[in-house]
Amino acid sequence: MLDHRVQTQHLIKRVRKPKLVFEFFFVFSRFEHALLHCGYFQKGRNASPDWDRFAKEHDVAFSPDSSTQLQEAVQYYENFPPKKQVVENGSLTVRDSIPDDQERLVRVLKLVRRARNNLFHGEKFRGLLEGVGPQRDIKLLEYGLTILYACFMLAPGVSDMFYSELV
Repeated sequence: MLDHRVQTQHLIKRVRKPKLVFEFFFVFSRFEHALLHCGYFQKGRNASPDWDRFAKEHDVAFSPDSSTQLQEAVQYYENFPPKKQVVENGSLTVRDSIPDDQERLVRVLKLVRRARNNLFHGEKFRGLLEGVGPQRDIKLLEYGLTILYACFMLAPGVSDMFYSELV
């Protein structure tokens, strides 16, 4: 009988940068929690954070030039965006797809969400596990964190809610 927990632990030990992966998931999920509790949710019955409304409301204040690290992060996401997983002709594939929103923060946060989706749904996990292009995956996670942390400066209420149960 296969012990799935043992096999899973074996896979986990092979993950490159596990602390980075965990931090990215943690910050992303807490950020969504904070958005929801600060009233940034989409209309309807499902509790879905309204990232685009948040980004539109704070786009003018978003200043990638405020730090070298943030500038690098935004430029990397804009120049080397995560690919989008799609189904074409009944098969999974990935393709380049740049959001065409006018607001820069909306575009950038859509790309950060795409990186999260790729990681969560397994596409980026393969690279972090097998070493297939892991530097790109690592940069997407590190720079994604930089962008998310910069968003705290735009909305102190969101930042307060992010840390609310952790203090």
